[in-house]
Amino acid sequence: MTENSFLRVTIDGQRLQGKPGMTLFELAREMGISIPHLCHEDSLHQAGGCGLCIVEEESTGRLVKACALPLREGLAVRLKSPAVDDERRANLLRMLQRHRIECAECAKEKICALRRYAQDYKVEFAGELALLPEHPSLPLFPAVKVPTLPLNDDNPFFQRDEQKCTGCGSCERLCPSFGRMSLADTRGDSSCNHCGICLNVCPTAALLEKNPASYAKKTP
Repeated sequence: MTENSFLRVTIDGQRLQGKPGMTLFELAREMGISIPHLCHEDSLHQAGGCGLCIVEEESTGRLVKACALPLREGLAVRLKSPAVDDERRANLLRMLQRHRIECAECAKEKICALRRYAQDYKVEFAGELALLPEHPSLPLFPAVKVPTLPLNDDNPFFQRDEQKCTGCGSCERLCPSFGRMSLADTRGDSSCNHCGICLNVCPTAALLEKNPASYAKKTP
């Protein structure tokens, strides 16, 4: 196979061709095929932290993350199957069990990716227990008792809420300094230069802009 050869891949019965070195997620994105995800950013190395891009290999039934699955000749996967859906629900539940649920009052209520996927996969929260009304065979994950953390409000441009963080790591991978900052380091005298790029990739309200008109977002 030459460097410019294409690999034949099948996604949900659709025959496609991709270049060597691509991941399944990248091919799907290029072809306009949607795969659930919270942590994928085109310009960053992929961490696979959210676990929502799980797919099923047809030949083995193995569940793998699309963002970490290199294309190979003859690869065939299913984006939807009972096993795939159950794994995505389980991963959503693990994130939600530590999430402070206050959707009605949340500034990102209408654009929260975590909430959208929870609705798509019919994952509900009631009191202390995550519920799957249509999938009673799945284990329920009791909400974890997490000490209430105050909002980090020291930064003049954005606030940080650790209890709404999904752990996707996008802000840390995108910002050259964010990954080295503790919760207290987002204040004005730290290495943060208030560019706002971390706000653009956060899938929840863990990072929120205080005043959209107070500064112009820069690009990396």
